[in-house]
Amino acid sequence: MLEAENAKAAPRGGSASAHATLIKSQPAASQSLGQSPAEVVLWFTEAVEIGFSKAYVTDATGARWEAPNEGAFHVHTDPTNPGLIMQPGLPNGGYTVVWDVLSSVDGHRTKGFFTFFVGPPPLEPIDPSVPPVDLGSTSRPPEWLQVFSRWGSFASMAALIGAVAFPFLVLPAAVSALRPSPASERAVRRVLRTARVSVLASALALAVTALLALWVQAWLATGDSTSLQVIEDVRSGTRYGDIWTARILLAGGALAASVIVLIRGAQQWHESIVHPSNTPWALLLLLAVGIPVTTSLNSHAAAGGSTDLETIVDYVHLLAGGLWAGMLLQLGLAIALAVPLLEERAPFLAASVRRFSLIALPAVGLIVATGLVQSIDRLGALDDIFDSEYGNKLAVKIVLLAPLILIAGFNLLLFGPRFLRMAKGSAQAAKERLPGWERAFRSAL
Repeated sequence: MLEAENAKAAPRGGSASAHATLIKSQPAASQSLGQSPAEVVLWFTEAVEIGFSKAYVTDATGARWEAPNEGAFHVHTDPTNPGLIMQPGLPNGGYTVVWDVLSSVDGHRTKGFFTFFVGPPPLEPIDPSVPPVDLGSTSRPPEWLQVFSRWGSFASMAALIGAVAFPFLVLPAAVSALRPSPASERAVRRVLRTARVSVLASALALAVTALLALWVQAWLATGDSTSLQVIEDVRSGTRYGDIWTARILLAGGALAASVIVLIRGAQQWHESIVHPSNTPWALLLLLAVGIPVTTSLNSHAAAGGSTDLETIVDYVHLLAGGLWAGMLLQLGLAIALAVPLLEERAPFLAASVRRFSLIALPAVGLIVATGLVQSIDRLGALDDIFDSEYGNKLAVKIVLLAPLILIAGFNLLLFGPRFLRMAKGSAQAAKERLPGWERAFRSAL
């Protein structure tokens, strides 16, 4: 069922719904005109893809009254302002404008309708909840597929950022805490190999999810899930396609660099990212931190009346989240795969936890701060947390984030100092007490 839209200006706080929302029209909703209009003009909160959007004008019988030519729905003054050319000489009566547009900013499709009159309005009121004609049912990708596509993109992006950053932000502190030995050398090599494999896997996943996202977007834009030509049309003829092309190029570059890193092996690794032997790693780092830009440019932060600053805030939010979640994954893998090889585990655990916490703390602070800025921008009032879909999802996110921050603080304030005391204490005491604390830490992690 189409959602009725009025033609009154939407408040800025209404951006909690985002997407291309109708803010006014000419004729206006419920307006009575003395003569037939030459065209109907619409104004949306953000630019729309004219080639993938449509609008009809129907009378009470369902007959169509827009001009029967390809140029009927066109850009009037700019992409936020399409127009619809009308047939001349509309008879007196009520007319319903039914529109179905694709946002060129966030790639979402929205529908709606409103009614105007030529001559006096009828004595019997028109039902405002049901249009006299639907735009027709079109195939749409299932919601679970759209969610999976977005989730896969975020997860692979975070995994890539964490896998690239971990060897240079966390591992050096852990290595410096170990005494040189064959066991510690094997452990470090295993961590590095795990990071390399993780980079390759996440870069591959990023490329696959990008291809999936393009297919889903083409399906959403056209209702066609099988045509390769439709996919190419969306890729080459929309703003989403332009940004997607940049994303797939970045993902392809990351994939190529990750293959080079994996082939070169652990012998080429140095603790400093600026070392000449780490050139592929430096390239990977640049690509990894650049990929979230393509997500922010197609996000709600770039929609509506948003500014470049809001897009930058969204980018920082994604980057901080990727750094925290991605390095958390690498920390878990390092502890699971490297610690069992070590004779002295406490120094490695103490140094890893402390260094990771020092990075995670500002990252979480950025996540909370940028999330707060975006929430204030998207919500018109505090009540919207409970009265809008965006607000409801925001509340769920807060409920999920709070215990994560609590556990992170627990690791920083309890496990880190405990492992450090064991590392400085007697070897016998550490050997007796460490296994229980290590199991508890793994559970918290």
